[in-house]
Amino acid sequence: MTKVIIALPGRTFSGGFMLNLLETVQTLKSKNYTVMITNEYSSYVTYSRMKTLGLDVRRGADQKPFDGKIDYDVWVTIDSDIRFTPEQLIELIEDTNTYPVVSGLYRMEDLKHYACVKEWNVDYYKKMGSFQFAQIDDFEKAPKFVPVAYNGMGFFACRKGVIEKLKYPYFSYPLIEIDGLRETCSEDVSFCKNLTDAGFEVIVNTTLRVGHEKTLVI
Repeated sequence: MTKVIIALPGRTFSGGFMLNLLETVQTLKSKNYTVMITNEYSSYVTYSRMKTLGLDVRRGADQKPFDGKIDYDVWVTIDSDIRFTPEQLIELIEDTNTYPVVSGLYRMEDLKHYACVKEWNVDYYKKMGSFQFAQIDDFEKAPKFVPVAYNGMGFFACRKGVIEKLKYPYFSYPLIEIDGLRETCSEDVSFCKNLTDAGFEVIVNTTLRVGHEKTLVI
């Protein structure tokens, strides 16, 4: 029986999201998954994510998720603006049997890119002021599972033993100097970089494409 922790950072969830979640939890339980949901919020997104892992600033750099007191097999984090099906979440969970860190794909607001960076292309960064996000066509003929430098954490999973190898705080990263330029990292970029530094590949399932709710003005 697989024990799954579903982390929900945030405090505002749409009706569509809640319907997705309720249907998914019911389906997971019917298939003999054990499900625990953790929901936390902070105005600082980094803290929101840390709180969904039961982290505490008073426990130091070597602390473990939930202080090691909660048994689990897979930790899944889902952002409040993601739309998904039970089958998609089950696939994500089962993918961790093969890949310790795995994520689904979702489009950014421009509809042209995924929240994914295939490699840290420094030349592109120096020219454009940001790293190059994957375009929609980039994965059309790609293998099902592809290692990337970064993927957004909207639909993201780690099996037990991965996060335990990181140092607190998991969602921050030192300032990066690039030929006189200074790059700060968002909390999800920081997490992916920390995973890479700990020896884990960030894998995307290129067939696992979930919805991304955004406000459209027409």
